[in-house]
This record gives sequence, C-alpha cells and structure tokens, in this order.
Amino acid sequence: MNDVIKGTLLLLLAIVGSLVVVSGALTLLPGVASPVKDAAGIVQALAAVAAVVLGGVFAYRNSLLFRTFEPHLTITQAVTHRRIGTQYLHIAVTATPHNSSKVKVEIREGFFRLMQVSPVDDDAVEILYAQTFAYGERRDLQWPVLDEFRRPGRRNEVVIEPGESRQETCEFIAVMDTQTVIVYSYFYNAQFVEGSESAQGWSATTVYDIVVRK
Repeated sequence: MNDVIKGTLLLLLAIVGSLVVVSGALTLLPGVASPVKDAAGIVQALAAVAAVVLGGVFAYRNSLLFRTFEPHLTITQAVTHRRIGTQYLHIAVTATPHNSSKVKVEIREGFFRLMQVSPVDDDAVEILYAQTFAYGERRDLQWPVLDEFRRPGRRNEVVIEPGESRQETCEFIAVMDTQTVIVYSYFYNAQFVEGSESAQGWSATTVYDIVVRK
C-alpha cells in the first residue's frame, strides 16, 4: 500500500472515529433537545458503519502490503546435450532462480528430475494415459523417471537478494536412443511455514527433444 492511500485511510478513520465520539456524547448530555439527540444518534450509527467499512478496506490493503514481501522465485531452465562414447548422451540442465520478490530468498534444498517421453511403445502410452484418471480426476502424466538428483543444502549457503539470480547446474547420463525428455527442477522455500501464504517452493519444467549428430 503506498503512503498516500495509507495516510488517507487513516485520516478518514480518525474523522469517522471523532464523529462517533461527538455524536455519542451529544446523545448523553442532559439538556440537549430531542431532535438534536435523534440526529446525533443517526450520525453515530452511520459513522459506526463507515468505520467498519473503512477498517475492512484498511485491513485488506494492509494484507496486500504484507503479501508483496513474501519470497518468490521465477525459475528458467536451459538444457543442452552432447554425445559421449558410442552409446551414451550427456545432458546438462542449468536452472536459474531469479528473485522477483522484495525480500531475500534462501535456498537450502532442491532436486532435478529427468523423465523419458520417447521412445515409448503404444501399450505403455495407453497405460500411462489411463493412470491419469485412476483417482476420478485428471492428474499429471507420470512419465518414467530416468534419473533424479537431490541438491542438499546448508543454512545460509545460498541466499539470493531481490532482483538477483543464481545458476544451478545438474548433469545426467542417458542412453543414445533417448529422443525426448522432460526436465523438472524444484527449489524448496526455506522460509515456508505451514499455514502461511508463502509458496512451499518453485519449479520449472522443460520438454526437450534430442537430436544426435552423427
């Protein structure tokens, strides 16, 4: 919330609060004519409603203020491959977490996962697709996992300041006939607390076609 809006809401709340106090006092003072007391009662009721509305607006805007200070990473990935030996491929994945929030973000743990899309036979595809409806609702396709690397982390080992980025690279070895893979990376939010609005972590997914030069 910017300072102008915040100041305006506080001023309005102060004015409404003053009206409530003054009108309430008028209804209690002896010797005040009944029409004046009636008018003061009406003003007091209207001011009380206005105070509730303005308080709600202030609380909502204030919640947005705190939300802007939640940690957030935007993950991009670059995947490359090359032939090694006569039967294998070297696949390198570079994930770049960028801190797009207004607070520093600490990364302690994460993982990279390599999944195979092709080659695959028709029977395997049909089974894979049927499994996505096994629990009565559409789920993500569970492609066969070729390899997974879990990135361990220590406290304060990796801290990304607002607006900054950091590269994390992982390497895989796959057999030569691999044609298409899915590369998935995930970084856990070290500041996550159960019940908060913060994300548990951030991820990126890349579908990558492998063309092997002879």
